[in-house]
Amino acid sequence: MKPWYERDRDRFDAERAFWVSNGFSEDATGGKVGFAGEVVVRAGVPDGAPESGRFKVRVTYPEAFPYRPPEVHFTDPRIRGARHQSPEGVPCLFPPREWTPFVPASEVHNALRRWLRSWMLGSFPRELVLYELPEYFAYSSLSVLTPPAAFAEFAGRERGTFGVLCADGRDLAVLKSVGGVAIAKELLEGLRFGLEVKQTTRNGRWFRLSQQPPLMGHTGDLEELLHREGHQFHAGRKPDGHGLVGLVFTDAVLGDERLLILDYSAKGGKARPDPQGWPLRAPWTYVVSRKELFRRLEGVRDADALNECNIAILGVGAIGSPLALGMTREGVGGLVLCDPDRLRPGNVLRHALDLFAVGQFKAEALEVAIGRVNPYAETWPETKNLADPGVLANLMSSDNPARGVDLVISAIGDDTMEGLVSEVAVRTGSAPVLFARTLHDGDLVRVMLLRPGRDDACLECLRRHADDRHPDFIDSPTASCRRSSMPGARRLHNRALAWQVDRRPSSSPNEPCLFCSRPTASRTIGCGWTRPCLALQTPACIKPKRCTPRGYPDIPTVRSACERYEEVIIDAGARSALSAHVSMEPLRETGGILLGHEVDDRTLHVTAVSPPGPQALKRPRFFRRDTKFLQRWLERRCELTEGRDDYVGEWHVHHALDAPPSCVDCKALRRIASKPNYPTNTPLLVIVEDVPGERRLRGYEFGTARDYREVLLR
Repeated sequence: MKPWYERDRDRFDAERAFWVSNGFSEDATGGKVGFAGEVVVRAGVPDGAPESGRFKVRVTYPEAFPYRPPEVHFTDPRIRGARHQSPEGVPCLFPPREWTPFVPASEVHNALRRWLRSWMLGSFPRELVLYELPEYFAYSSLSVLTPPAAFAEFAGRERGTFGVLCADGRDLAVLKSVGGVAIAKELLEGLRFGLEVKQTTRNGRWFRLSQQPPLMGHTGDLEELLHREGHQFHAGRKPDGHGLVGLVFTDAVLGDERLLILDYSAKGGKARPDPQGWPLRAPWTYVVSRKELFRRLEGVRDADALNECNIAILGVGAIGSPLALGMTREGVGGLVLCDPDRLRPGNVLRHALDLFAVGQFKAEALEVAIGRVNPYAETWPETKNLADPGVLANLMSSDNPARGVDLVISAIGDDTMEGLVSEVAVRTGSAPVLFARTLHDGDLVRVMLLRPGRDDACLECLRRHADDRHPDFIDSPTASCRRSSMPGARRLHNRALAWQVDRRPSSSPNEPCLFCSRPTASRTIGCGWTRPCLALQTPACIKPKRCTPRGYPDIPTVRSACERYEEVIIDAGARSALSAHVSMEPLRETGGILLGHEVDDRTLHVTAVSPPGPQALKRPRFFRRDTKFLQRWLERRCELTEGRDDYVGEWHVHHALDAPPSCVDCKALRRIASKPNYPTNTPLLVIVEDVPGERRLRGYEFGTARDYREVLLR
């Protein structure tokens, strides 16, 4: 990538022209674009004549310019350790949100003059709301969480002691006590200090200052400052990793009381201090309260109202665990977490927890995770007797004086337990229950709200719909039907049964569709509802005995079994796609499905061929397609053609010439021809015969009989 001054030559010329016109010269020290010169500043001093100063500076343009501002370095005099200046000596000329790629060099020059004028007067304007004083000390990776109660203990006192709990292996600490008074019990319980996290205690002394402290580099500067304030402090001996000093003062700009913690502990086994004393580092200190946690949500939603809500979650697995953490971040104040299972490695990829929680009860491990997000949220994990109706009634009750809930979320995913929860809710008048679960291997999501005393709908109503074969009911796969490659297959089957019992086909050419009552142009299932199930070994919800149709004599199909095609037309685009798919697998078999439509009674038009799918199994003499991928591909292509093109057959490769369909091919195609959920009972098989130097296509038409017939491809 070219440097910025080559990408934007006009901008570079404008920047250079400005600095040169103000007496600066080009300076390419360090290989970066820069300009060196002198800036003259006059500052009005109260009760005195204005002072003027001359400052030699160097302006350097970073590689990320104009997305990052130029950097200014003072060469004479060398200004270091000032407010609004980084430890490297670069002044902060713009607040972070004020810089844009369109700020000209003249504005940078004016900002530099303003900064130098404030430095001469000893008073900088406060651009930032957050307190940034630790930024001017040497870097410390430690962060200290401080509860608001700490400042109540500082009030009215000049000095004292404090204690900090440091998490072993983490750059995090909590201010736990001031003057021997515990102030962070709730925060420590939420973070699980001492239970889930090992800890080390560090003690220190704090002192009150009459004004904001200046910048300091060593303990010698700190001792001098505290002596001027009337305090006694000496850090001569080696601190052994426990040297902490707290400075309490009032912010001169905002008027808030602040705490600055300084760390002067020896690092790297250093036995003697520098001539100025031990070096000082300033950990960042953050006040943690519920108000501060939800400060970004102010004006978006009423977090205080949600803080009064209690929600019970039955099942904290793949659905329940993200819900629990999400509601915690939204401000829900109380959560009842119910799950008797332990977390296993196979759960982790779909769960909100990680491998550190494997082997623990899901409810208890999730309680720890919630406490680390919002330590002020109340949680009650329940892992025992959750199949007892009395226990469930107590957990789901809105009238429980100890922890009445406002909403129950059932994310169990088990029919039996969901039925028990539904019956307990209806019979005891519990809080509203929201049922959420996935169906058909995640292809569908069912969400249902049950409000006892207000609605009559419950899971028993759904059971009755299933027994009555209601056309709008969507069931989950049964134990005998382990794969469901067609979402809603049971729904289509039930609609077909209801149509067979209650309706008879008319002779009208615009007869309504069998499944969704949409008008169709012919006596075919062409509205897009009926997609064939592509699982040849286990068709979706067709193979089980209780689901198996007993014949559909009145349901029309695309063709009758006795009709045969005379020729098959394959589009040029479809032929190119076939060639591309075959070329990608020169040594292994591959295949897919065919999409097309009938031109007339004797001609079939193939318009598209599918890829095998990313999960297809391809070997030199064996091929198995990616059924779920092909089902989605077929659904999408049928929608694009508005139902004109549909499934017409299969294709795959034989790495030999004059290789007829194998026994496995014949069995699979006859099975397709006999299944009523396919839109054709005369499927086409296209075999690509591929050998080095030659490739040709051959087509075969199958029916329900044991024979097949070769057809002409053109």
